Amino acid sequence: RAETLVVPAEPAVMSPRQPPALMCEADVQTEPQVVVELARGAQKPLDMVFLVDSSASVGAEDFGKAVQFLSKVVAAIEMPAVRMGVVRFHHLFSVVSPIEGDRQALHECLDCLSFEPGETRLAPPLWFAKGMLQPRIDRAQSKRVIIVITDGDPNDPLETEQVAASVREEGIVLLFVEIGGCKSRPSIYGRMATQPAERHIFTLQHYDDLLQTTSE
Repeated sequence: RAETLVVPAEPAVMSPRQPPALMCEADVQTEPQVVVELARGAQKPLDMVFLVDSSASVGAEDFGKAVQFLSKVVAAIEMPAVRMGVVRFHHLFSVVSPIEGDRQALHECLDCLSFEPGETRLAPPLWFAKGMLQPRIDRAQSKRVIIVITDGDPNDPLETEQVAASVREEGIVLLFVEIGGCKSRPSIYGRMATQPAERHIFTLQHYDDLLQTTSE
């Protein structure tokens, strides 16, 4: 509907001797002139390796929950723009899956992943994961990330700290998910994670909380 507006042609401040302001009419536009359609942007290339703690303190039940979490991650990420590898570790480590952009292949690898107890040595698998993420010409723009899921401090803290420093120097983002950690004390991983540490360390109370994160 058109409405009549009174628009002064001169500044509003007038002397008493000035003639009355000129009057003109203008229509108010009621129909939208700009239509915005929101669409999801393209996924940026991302290569990530999960290191999953299989030490005795974790236990078979909670390790199974960690595997469920990884399966949900695989189902949620956008492949092949995102590629993912998995390494299980205790005092030894084994490659569950190399860095892979095939969803079905990753699911098949995770289906075969079982709990294998041992002590917690993080430096060797962390060093290996760094090698898995060496730059490739066809993935030159890819962001590289290592995510460690663990229930406590490593038994080789000095060696792990040295390897973590070399990982960060390579430009690889290093992130820790610490389950059962005490929020009231500083975590050893605060010295190892990519800075700022508060954005790269997640402290959860239980492995059930880990599963909950995938729904958020």
